[in-house]
Amino acid sequence: ALTAQPPLSQQPPPSMAEKPQIQLFVKASEDGESVGHCPFCQRLFMVLLLKGVPFTLTTVDVKRALDVLKDFAPGAQLPVLLYNGEPKTDTVTIEDFLEDKLGPPTFPSLVPRYRESSLAGNDIFHKFSTFIKNPVPAQDEALQRSLLRALLKLDEYLSAPLEYELAHDPHLRASQRRFLDGDQLTLADCNLLPKLNIVQV
Repeated sequence: ALTAQPPLSQQPPPSMAEKPQIQLFVKASEDGESVGHCPFCQRLFMVLLLKGVPFTLTTVDVKRALDVLKDFAPGAQLPVLLYNGEPKTDTVTIEDFLEDKLGPPTFPSLVPRYRESSLAGNDIFHKFSTFIKNPVPAQDEALQRSLLRALLKLDEYLSAPLEYELAHDPHLRASQRRFLDGDQLTLADCNLLPKLNIVQV
């Protein structure tokens, strides 16, 4: 005897049947509660938001509550991701893991089309940190010029039309795109924007 299958509309879609349980632990700001100024924590926060996946955000006051991590990631630096109870550390590793686990068709891919987009501005934060932490005042001017050169290089990349723009309009002189790689935020933007925010502050 044949068993009747329930109509398709009553069957849960396979990908939605078991949604991953995701918890992101990030550094808290000075108030001990809101999201802090850690660019690596903000980077993963942006990735999860852009993926559109439900997740729990836990801010950790590093002055008082690092023991929150002791049961599943002792000694780990923030950010830390718990994916179905399994801890993940290291920002780049977590980003690659999320891109692998939360990819199309259910979730958007955030990988940039152009390799250059991932490299654009990648030295700005280092040059900024070197400048503001410099203990030798005589080096300030040279370090500031180095930072400004890196910012100008990023500006040039953002102003230059990308291949897909030139395919639509070969005579385009200045890029019309909104972000590093096009009109959608990508992993490149998630990496750069939190760092630029700190440079701006």
